[in-house]
Amino acid sequence: MKDVLRKYDLNLSSGRRGADDIIGGSSKVANYLDEVPKIKEVPYGEHIIKGKGGRKELAPHTRYVTEDGYKYTTDKLGRVVDVEADSLVLKAAERNEGMQKVAGREDRLLDDDGGHLIGSQFNGPGDIDNLVAQNRQINRSGGKWYEMEQEWANALKETPPRKVSVKIEPQYSGESLRPDKFKVIYQVEGERSVTKRITNKAGG
Repeated sequence: MKDVLRKYDLNLSSGRRGADDIIGGSSKVANYLDEVPKIKEVPYGEHIIKGKGGRKELAPHTRYVTEDGYKYTTDKLGRVVDVEADSLVLKAAERNEGMQKVAGREDRLLDDDGGHLIGSQFNGPGDIDNLVAQNRQINRSGGKWYEMEQEWANALKETPPRKVSVKIEPQYSGESLRPDKFKVIYQVEGERSVTKRITNKAGG
């Protein structure tokens, strides 16, 4: 009988430890969930705010969607960290040369362009909500980014046009406004999905 009771006590204590572990684990999960930023979706146009000195900045932890359905998400510093285009459109957008010249602000390098995340030929916005400091070699003719966009454009120019879906993830170091690299996942209708990693420097 004593052996039975002893085993019973051991089981109870083990059960209490298990319960404590579960409760403690739940608490940790709850704390983690509290720390996960809540992304707020706002109407297009309300995602641009006045920052220091009254200059244009993107609202932090925000998702905004263009009229073509292009979805953008910002992080806590108001940097674009995710772009999703379920179906690119072939339509020239108006450029904003003034904003292209200041993209990246203080972190912009001398050999950078104001690069469009979604190209202007796909009706990508010309404001800070779609611009980053991008190395001019990869952005211009012959560069990796340029050639990738040409592939998309050629697919859209076919008869009938082929659907092109794109996901772009600019990746940053520290608090820099200039991406170090880009992860791009895209799929042209009828072909396999492609993943490219392009470094934000000459040669990509």
